[in-house]
Amino acid sequence: MPPRPASVSAVLGRLPEALSHSVLTVCLVLMPASVPTARDLMTDSVLAARADWSLSSLASFLTTHDISGAPVVSDQGRAIGVVSLRDLVRHGTESASADRSSRSAPASSDASSDDGTPPAFYLGRGAEAPDVAAHDLPADAPATVRDIMMPIVVGVDETTSVYEVARRMARGRLHRLLVFRPGTQREVTGLLSAIDVLDWMGRQAPAADEHSPGA
Repeated sequence: MPPRPASVSAVLGRLPEALSHSVLTVCLVLMPASVPTARDLMTDSVLAARADWSLSSLASFLTTHDISGAPVVSDQGRAIGVVSLRDLVRHGTESASADRSSRSAPASSDASSDDGTPPAFYLGRGAEAPDVAAHDLPADAPATVRDIMMPIVVGVDETTSVYEVARRMARGRLHRLLVFRPGTQREVTGLLSAIDVLDWMGRQAPAADEHSPGA
């Protein structure tokens, strides 16, 4: 007797966090007609950085909360960019003048930086960068988060369907998207990952063995 197929949930549970865009594309075909919105699946406890923070403050913030990156918001809570551990490490290896000039462009909804690669934050990367502690940075370092952040804002509003979220992730090969309050200028209310989308999809499909003959 051939082995029973594994349930969709079980298969998705074994997938690594760094999911390929092709998996998300397949999900668009498998999703049922009734789908939730970004608000339903997002994580609403978003840890955000401020543009005027010192790099020491940023390093302490990221390591204290054990996160690899964060959106950067204005005093009004509006997203103006993203920053990651990789940006901190990059700043330590590049000259300050080159670093500032490469990030002088205004905030954009384009998911790619100058070299065509999305910022590490949206790729779900950064944790693999070398550990950065506040004491690794000079106490008088003049740079701030604004100097090293990537001024690229990519997201959807809370009412966006999960179909469109998955399309956006697949098209841009992204694993994270910011979620904005509708009708605002990028007021961040949540964070949505590819894992969130796939977890929901896995819970919609009944386990295959429940419908197998003799189950």
